[in-house]
Formats: sequence, C-alpha cells, structure tokens
Amino acid sequence: MSTLSALAHVQAMESMQAVPVTEFRHRHLSARPLVIIPLAMAGEAGAPLAAMVGSAKRNGTLLVVAQPRNRDQRFAFAAGLGRIVMDYIDSFRQDRRGEGERSRYTDAPQILVPNPAASKPWPTWDACAASVRRPVPTRCRTSYRSSACG
Repeated sequence: MSTLSALAHVQAMESMQAVPVTEFRHRHLSARPLVIIPLAMAGEAGAPLAAMVGSAKRNGTLLVVAQPRNRDQRFAFAAGLGRIVMDYIDSFRQDRRGEGERSRYTDAPQILVPNPAASKPWPTWDACAASVRRPVPTRCRTSYRSSACG
C-alpha cells in the first residue's frame, strides 16, 4: 500500500465517505486501434445502415446498407465488416517475440466504439458474420471466440 492510498483510507475512515485516489482514469491506447462507428436504424433491432471502420486517420472504409430490411444486404454488410475486423485481428498475430512455445505477441488488438450504445448491435451483427469466421483449430475449441491460437 502506498502512502497516498494509506492517507486516502484514513481520510475515508474519518469522514465515513469514499475518497477518490485519482482525478483521471488512465487508459492505454494502442498505436493503431480499430475504430468502428456504426449507424443503426431506429426501431428495428440489428438493422444496420452504415459503419465507418478504420485503423488510421486517412484510411477509413465506409460500409453502407442501401435497404436495411433486406437480409441479403445486411449479411453482405456483416460479411464485409467481419472481414475487416478479422484482418485487423490477424495482423497482430504476425508480431511475435521469442522462440518456440515461449513466444509472445508484442501487441494486442484494440477495437473502439464511440459510446456504449454503439456496441449494442454487435451481438446481432456477430451472428450474421458467423459465416465469415475462419475455422478454429481443434486445440482451441474451448471458447466460442478463441482467437489467441494459431
């Protein structure tokens, strides 16, 4: 326990109220996060209109569904989005440090959405994109989303 946290504990005990230890929450941001800004149709669950996807400021991809109620177009949208996300995740599999079984990945993929509401359509779109997924190796089938195995 640091001196600062010990002081915060004593102050909290005296005042019988929680005392904040920090003013800001610090988060590590990857050098190249994948930013996804989805736009869904109001009133209809899982009906995407568009999504802007990219990992660089000048290199973004706009995916659009012309008729959101058309299932074929929604599946094509989900397939395109799934392909971009899987290519992004696979790009991190290339950078390894070490040899043999002790090798480790040097960085991890990071996917950002603008707010919590933007992540709500993902379960529905994830089900649509299931056909795009690559087969999982037999030794990795313990988890539905096992992407750590090569």
